[in-house]
Amino acid sequence: MTGISPAQSHAPPETREPQRRLAALGAILTCPCHAVGLMFVMSGTALGAFLFRHLTVIMLVLGALFLFSCWLLWQTRDSNRSCPIPDRPDDGHVQG
Repeated sequence: MTGISPAQSHAPPETREPQRRLAALGAILTCPCHAVGLMFVMSGTALGAFLFRHLTVIMLVLGALFLFSCWLLWQTRDSNRSCPIPDRPDDGHVQG
């Protein structure tokens, strides 16, 4: 059994950008609030009737996919790209 070091488990920033875009698109498309709007747009059609009939299942599936997309987006963030806090000493204590 071989282990992967923490340094090897994270992809370089160049390869994370497409993954971030895909996760953001997934979060936008699977947002559960869009199912209600889609139901109004599709009212009077067979797809609208299907959405209305299975709304609970659709909302649960979209909610799970939405949370997964948000989690994936959070995991692919670059935590080293934060702005420094000005006038803060290196030891973490506030001068005053």
